[in-house]
Amino acid sequence: MMVLGKFSRYTPSDESRISDAELISALTGRGVIFLKDDNDVDWYDAQKKFAADTMKIAFGDDNIIRYFSIDASMLNPIDMSVGEVELSDVPEGLDILGGWCFDGVKIIRRELTKDELIAKAESKKQSLLQIATLAIAPLHDAVEMNVSTIEEEQLLIEWKKFRVLVNRIDTSLAPDINWPSTPSTL
Repeated sequence: MMVLGKFSRYTPSDESRISDAELISALTGRGVIFLKDDNDVDWYDAQKKFAADTMKIAFGDDNIIRYFSIDASMLNPIDMSVGEVELSDVPEGLDILGGWCFDGVKIIRRELTKDELIAKAESKKQSLLQIATLAIAPLHDAVEMNVSTIEEEQLLIEWKKFRVLVNRIDTSLAPDINWPSTPSTL
Protein backbone atom coordinates (compact mmCIF):
# COMPACT_ATOMS: atom_id res chain seq x y z
CA MET A 1 0.00 0.00 0.00
CA MET A 2 1.19 3.47 -0.83
CA VAL A 3 1.38 6.60 1.35
CA LEU A 4 2.28 9.95 -0.20
CA GLY A 5 3.51 12.94 1.78
CA LYS A 6 1.79 16.19 2.51
CA PHE A 7 0.38 17.89 -0.59
CA SER A 8 0.58 21.66 -0.98
CA ARG A 9 -0.36 24.12 -3.72
CA TYR A 10 2.13 25.05 -6.41
CA THR A 11 2.18 26.80 -9.75
CA PRO A 12 3.39 24.52 -12.53
CA SER A 13 6.03 25.64 -14.99
CA ASP A 14 5.24 22.80 -17.43
CA GLU A 15 3.55 24.35 -20.50
CA SER A 16 1.29 21.33 -21.09
CA ARG A 17 -0.09 21.51 -17.52
CA ILE A 18 -0.67 25.23 -17.86
CA SER A 19 -2.49 24.86 -21.19
CA ASP A 20 -4.55 21.93 -19.82
CA ALA A 21 -5.54 24.08 -16.83
CA GLU A 22 -6.50 26.97 -19.09
CA LEU A 23 -8.61 24.65 -21.26
CA ILE A 24 -10.37 23.13 -18.24
CA SER A 25 -11.00 26.59 -16.84
CA ALA A 26 -12.41 27.81 -20.16
CA LEU A 27 -14.70 24.76 -20.50
CA THR A 28 -15.95 24.62 -16.91
CA GLY A 29 -15.54 28.17 -15.66
CA ARG A 30 -13.57 26.80 -12.73
CA GLY A 31 -9.93 27.07 -11.88
CA VAL A 32 -7.53 24.18 -11.46
CA ILE A 33 -5.53 23.69 -8.28
CA PHE A 34 -2.14 22.07 -8.62
CA LEU A 35 -0.75 20.11 -5.70
CA LYS A 36 2.53 18.32 -5.09
CA ASP A 37 3.82 16.41 -2.10
CA ASP A 38 7.06 16.67 -0.10
CA ASN A 39 8.86 14.67 -2.82
CA ASP A 40 7.56 16.86 -5.68
CA VAL A 41 5.03 14.24 -6.80
CA ASP A 42 2.16 16.00 -8.59
CA TRP A 43 -1.29 15.03 -7.26
CA TYR A 44 -2.69 14.39 -10.75
CA ASP A 45 0.23 12.03 -11.49
CA ALA A 46 -0.03 10.42 -8.05
CA GLN A 47 -3.65 9.44 -8.55
CA LYS A 48 -2.63 6.99 -11.28
CA LYS A 49 -0.28 5.19 -8.86
CA PHE A 50 -3.02 4.07 -6.47
CA ALA A 51 -4.66 0.68 -6.96
CA ALA A 52 -8.19 0.91 -8.36
CA ASP A 53 -9.74 -1.30 -5.68
CA THR A 54 -8.45 0.31 -2.48
CA MET A 55 -9.76 2.98 -0.14
CA LYS A 56 -7.79 6.22 -0.44
CA ILE A 57 -7.44 8.15 2.81
CA ALA A 58 -6.56 11.86 3.12
CA PHE A 59 -5.27 12.76 6.59
CA GLY A 60 -3.68 15.75 8.29
CA ASP A 61 -0.49 16.14 10.31
CA ASP A 62 -2.46 14.87 13.31
CA ASN A 63 -3.27 11.68 11.31
CA ILE A 64 -7.00 12.39 11.60
CA ILE A 65 -8.88 11.23 8.50
CA ARG A 66 -10.51 14.15 6.70
CA TYR A 67 -11.55 12.53 3.39
CA PHE A 68 -11.80 9.03 1.98
CA SER A 69 -12.92 7.56 -1.30
CA ILE A 70 -12.24 4.59 -3.55
CA ASP A 71 -11.79 7.15 -6.34
CA ALA A 72 -8.64 9.20 -5.60
CA SER A 73 -9.87 12.00 -7.86
CA MET A 74 -12.64 12.67 -5.34
CA LEU A 75 -10.09 13.73 -2.70
CA ASN A 76 -8.87 17.28 -2.21
CA PRO A 77 -5.73 16.72 -0.12
CA ILE A 78 -4.57 20.33 0.32
CA ASP A 79 -2.14 20.29 3.28
CA MET A 80 -2.77 16.56 3.76
CA SER A 81 -1.10 13.25 3.07
CA VAL A 82 -2.82 10.41 1.22
CA GLY A 83 -2.59 6.68 1.83
CA GLU A 84 -4.52 3.63 0.79
CA VAL A 85 -5.84 0.51 2.49
CA GLU A 86 -7.48 -2.66 1.28
CA LEU A 87 -11.27 -2.36 1.22
CA SER A 88 -11.51 -5.37 3.54
CA ASP A 89 -9.49 -3.39 6.13
CA VAL A 90 -11.87 -0.41 6.20
CA PRO A 91 -13.67 -0.46 9.56
CA GLU A 92 -17.43 -0.26 9.69
CA GLY A 93 -18.61 3.21 10.64
CA LEU A 94 -15.66 5.07 9.12
CA ASP A 95 -16.50 8.76 8.79
CA ILE A 96 -14.77 12.14 8.52
CA LEU A 97 -16.04 13.55 11.81
CA GLY A 98 -12.68 13.32 13.58
CA GLY A 99 -13.01 9.93 15.24
CA TRP A 100 -10.67 7.99 12.94
CA CYS A 101 -6.92 8.12 12.27
CA PHE A 102 -4.59 6.60 9.71
CA ASP A 103 -1.33 5.36 11.24
CA GLY A 104 0.37 4.91 7.89
CA VAL A 105 -0.74 1.28 7.60
CA LYS A 106 -4.25 0.95 8.96
CA ILE A 107 -7.30 2.93 10.01
CA ILE A 108 -7.75 3.09 13.77
CA ARG A 109 -10.34 4.62 16.06
CA ARG A 110 -9.00 7.86 17.45
CA GLU A 111 -8.49 8.23 21.19
CA LEU A 112 -9.79 11.59 22.34
CA THR A 113 -7.81 13.70 24.80
CA LYS A 114 -9.29 14.51 28.21
CA ASP A 115 -9.99 18.08 27.05
CA GLU A 116 -11.77 16.77 23.93
CA LEU A 117 -13.84 14.35 26.04
CA ILE A 118 -14.84 17.19 28.37
CA ALA A 119 -15.75 19.45 25.43
CA LYS A 120 -17.81 16.66 23.88
CA ALA A 121 -19.61 16.06 27.19
CA GLU A 122 -20.24 19.79 27.64
CA SER A 123 -21.73 19.95 24.14
CA LYS A 124 -23.98 16.99 24.90
CA LYS A 125 -25.03 18.58 28.20
CA GLN A 126 -26.00 21.86 26.51
CA SER A 127 -27.88 19.99 23.80
CA LEU A 128 -29.84 17.94 26.36
CA LEU A 129 -30.66 21.07 28.35
CA GLN A 130 -31.98 22.72 25.20
CA ILE A 131 -34.08 19.66 24.33
CA ALA A 132 -35.51 19.62 27.86
CA THR A 133 -36.33 23.33 27.78
CA LEU A 134 -38.14 22.92 24.46
CA ALA A 135 -40.13 19.98 25.82
CA ILE A 136 -41.00 21.77 29.07
CA ALA A 137 -42.31 25.01 27.55
CA PRO A 138 -45.61 23.75 26.03
CA LEU A 139 -46.23 21.42 28.99
CA HIS A 140 -45.69 24.30 31.40
CA ASP A 141 -48.06 26.46 29.35
CA ALA A 142 -50.77 23.79 29.50
CA VAL A 143 -50.42 23.44 33.29
CA GLU A 144 -50.28 27.22 33.83
CA MET A 145 -53.42 27.74 31.72
CA ASN A 146 -55.18 24.92 33.59
CA VAL A 147 -55.82 22.96 30.37
CA SER A 148 -53.34 20.13 30.94
CA THR A 149 -54.07 16.44 31.06
CA ILE A 150 -52.82 14.22 33.88
CA GLU A 151 -50.29 12.74 31.44
CA GLU A 152 -48.99 16.21 30.54
CA GLU A 153 -48.63 17.14 34.21
CA GLN A 154 -46.65 13.97 34.90
CA LEU A 155 -44.52 14.49 31.80
CA LEU A 156 -43.77 18.06 32.89
CA ILE A 157 -42.47 16.77 36.22
CA GLU A 158 -40.33 14.13 34.45
CA TRP A 159 -38.83 16.68 32.03
CA LYS A 160 -38.08 19.14 34.84
CA LYS A 161 -36.41 16.38 36.85
CA PHE A 162 -34.41 15.39 33.76
CA ARG A 163 -33.29 19.00 33.23
CA VAL A 164 -32.16 19.29 36.87
CA LEU A 165 -30.23 16.01 36.65
CA VAL A 166 -28.54 17.05 33.39
CA ASN A 167 -27.67 20.44 34.84
CA ARG A 168 -25.91 18.70 37.76
CA ILE A 169 -23.63 16.69 35.44
CA ASP A 170 -19.94 17.37 36.09
CA THR A 171 -18.46 17.23 32.59
CA SER A 172 -14.92 17.11 33.99
CA LEU A 173 -15.63 13.44 34.76
CA ALA A 174 -15.91 12.58 31.04
CA PRO A 175 -16.03 9.97 29.69
CA ASP A 176 -17.28 8.41 32.94
CA ILE A 177 -20.66 10.11 33.00
CA ASN A 178 -23.98 8.42 33.68
CA TRP A 179 -26.40 10.46 31.62
CA PRO A 180 -30.04 10.41 32.79
CA SER A 181 -32.59 8.84 30.48
CA THR A 182 -34.72 11.16 28.37
CA PRO A 183 -38.36 11.09 29.45
CA SER A 184 -40.78 9.35 27.15
CA THR A 185 -43.12 11.53 25.16
CA LEU A 186 -46.89 11.46 24.92
